[in-house]
Amino acid sequence: MERDDAYIILSRIFSGEISAEEKIKIEQWMAAAPENRLLYEEVARLLETAVPPPRPPLPDIDSEWRRLAGELRFVLDRKPHAVRAKPGASYWKRLAATFQ
Repeated sequence: MERDDAYIILSRIFSGEISAEEKIKIEQWMAAAPENRLLYEEVARLLETAVPPPRPPLPDIDSEWRRLAGELRFVLDRKPHAVRAKPGASYWKRLAATFQ
């Protein structure tokens, strides 16, 4: 068995996703050479001492709602800004046409 294949199967062993066929392969691989057994034990030791990464803190839902409400209130409290349209040339032409 290739070393990369062994690492893949070893990762599946320690994650609990190994099939019966893979278990037989890894047992044969460990029996084939003492360094294979040492590699297995080293990976097992590393995984036992590994510390999972810290979970990010959950957001404070109430403060997030208050922040959003403040932003929405800011938008709603603003006075509408109306822009008055100036009549274009076509308006005057239409107006003049009514007097002919």
